[in-house]
Amino acid sequence: MIIKKYIKGQPVQLSPHFSTTEFDCKCHYPECKETLIDMNLVEKLDTLRNKLGKPVSLDCAYRCPRHNAEVGGVVNSEHIKGIAADINAAAMNIEPADLAKICEEVGFDGIGTYPTKHFVHADTRGAPARWVG
Repeated sequence: MIIKKYIKGQPVQLSPHFSTTEFDCKCHYPECKETLIDMNLVEKLDTLRNKLGKPVSLDCAYRCPRHNAEVGGVVNSEHIKGIAADINAAAMNIEPADLAKICEEVGFDGIGTYPTKHFVHADTRGAPARWVG
């Protein structure tokens, strides 16, 4: 993992297809001033985008601890560490289960789907993990 810190709201091009602002926490708390991003996550998202042949839309990536708690995230969430992204399958007109299979082909470590959600959680935790719900 190569975790980098960026100033929230200041766009920096990370790769051909992604900039830092796409990874920013979605909260509006004044104390949330930075964004943590694993460059391995960015690399895998770029690979996913190339494999799909269309833009990849992120519902969320980094979350500050306060926002993570607010949205019901687990205390040790990969989002807080900057190593996770929730990829919007609906925006790409693909079923979450199909997107999850492609995420596995790309090599994401953690992949989660949720029966009532339109996204796939993908992360670079360093060990395989799969879940539904």
